[in-house]
Amino acid sequence: MKANTKGSILTIVMMSTLFVSIVAASVMSLINTQARVNLQRELQLQANAAAETALDYAYSYIINDIQ
Repeated sequence: MKANTKGSILTIVMMSTLFVSIVAASVMSLINTQARVNLQRELQLQANAAAETALDYAYSYIINDIQ
């Protein structure tokens, strides 16, 4: 009976370790995805700001040239 209990405990420990490993991998994947999304959003905001600045510069250049 003792050998059977040891095997059961080992199985429970292995299953728990597997479960914790899967959860940890999922959390790491989620963190990496969030970081990538945040980086893309920041780059989009910077590109938008650069485009807006270029349009403002072009508009002011045209207005100054007309006057």
